This record gives sequence, structure tokens and C-alpha cells, in this order.
Amino acid sequence: MTDPKSPIPAPGPRPASQNAPNAAPEPPTDPTLYLPALSAAIITMLDEHERLTTTEIRQKTQANIHTIKKHVKELADWGLIQKHGSTKGAWYTKPLK
Repeated sequence: MTDPKSPIPAPGPRPASQNAPNAAPEPPTDPTLYLPALSAAIITMLDEHERLTTTEIRQKTQANIHTIKKHVKELADWGLIQKHGSTKGAWYTKPLK
């Protein structure tokens, strides 16, 4: 039985993911450790090539184009790659430091 006089602890801070359920995912602290295989492959390809389009990524990985678009969007949202252009003909590079 609990003591009715004992104070009820205040709830701690909620993780950011619970504060805004529709917010963009938080970037990994060390992306090389936590990236899915396709995302890591995209980063590696951008280390080898100055710029890539989604079509070039598809040719090199044979992954589904919609899956590639999802991964490059997440990588761009996290600041790990940079998108140039907005529609057809858009390409991706590593961000300038």
C-alpha cells in the first residue's frame, strides 16, 4: 500500500516525437550507425560521385523508385544530403560544410 501523504512525482519531459506526432523524424546522432542499407548506399554513392539523380540511384541499386524517393527525402530532411531543383531533373549532393 502506498502512503497517501507521499507526493506524486511530476511527469518528466516527453520525448520530442511525442510532442509533435506529425513532425519530421529526428536525425540520427551518428547516421552511419543507424541508416537503412539503401540510405547508407546513397550516402556512399554521393561520396564517390559529385551529384546523383534518383534515376542514377535506381540504375546503381535496382531499388524501387518510390523507395528511393522516400529515402532521399528523409536524408534531405535530416540535412545529410542536399536537393537541387524541385521536380524532374532534380539532383542530390552532399551538403557544403
